[in-house]
Formats: sequence, structure tokens, C-alpha cells
Amino acid sequence: MNEKVRDAFDSIASKYDSNRKKLIPCFDALYSIPISLIPETSTRLNVLDIGAETGLLTAFLLEKYPDSNVTFINMTGGMMDIAKIRFKDNNNINYTVADYINLKILPYLNLSETIINAGRHGRSRTADPYRVKEKH
Repeated sequence: MNEKVRDAFDSIASKYDSNRKKLIPCFDALYSIPISLIPETSTRLNVLDIGAETGLLTAFLLEKYPDSNVTFINMTGGMMDIAKIRFKDNNNINYTVADYINLKILPYLNLSETIINAGRHGRSRTADPYRVKEKH
């Protein structure tokens, strides 16, 4: 990730959640509808949140599936710090700061039955959208 972009995200991390609520008219729907589409097979899912940011989508997920194990992957540490505060009492969350566009993601995919993502659209025009389909 470009260092300037990473620094920009880190600089707004503390205001990210409140800004999203102000700027997205259908905020609750944006986060609750994807969670409603997850088939109810268990209350304990193994989830990979790619581009977790501050954990907003995972917060919605944990309302429905409170015992889930979640792995966050995010490119910026500032956003991840906010997520760590949000989920400080939850021991079922693992945090990884990494460039998920270039990350060998297959090990994470093998451990997850559900993959979620709330905001990666339009951020990288050069990344290979099929990167997650690595060969075994």
C-alpha cells in the first residue's frame, strides 16, 4: 500500500466510524444486510474480515453470531487500533496488519467458512481481483 494512503487512513481512524454514519445515508442497511445473507448454520462462525478497517461490519456480525471466531486483515494499524478498542473484551478476534492485495491469502481462506468485506470497492484499480483464487 502506498505510504501516503496508509498515513491518510491512520490519521482519520479515530473519526472513521462517526464519519461513516454521517456520510452514508443507509448506514445500518449497508452493514446489516450482508450479515442477514449469511446462512444460519451455527452461532459460532469462523470469519475472515478482509479490509476490516475499524471492525464495523464485524460488530454487526457479532450481534447475530456472538461466539464467532474472527480474523481481521487490514492495511493500516490506526484502523486496527480502533478495532482492538472496540473488541477489547472479545478473545475470539485475531488481528493482522498486512497488505491483503499482495498477501498469500490461502491459509486464511482455509481457516474460514465465512468471508466478509465492507469497503474495498474501487480502492485498487491495479490489483488482480482474482488473487484470492490461488491454486492449492
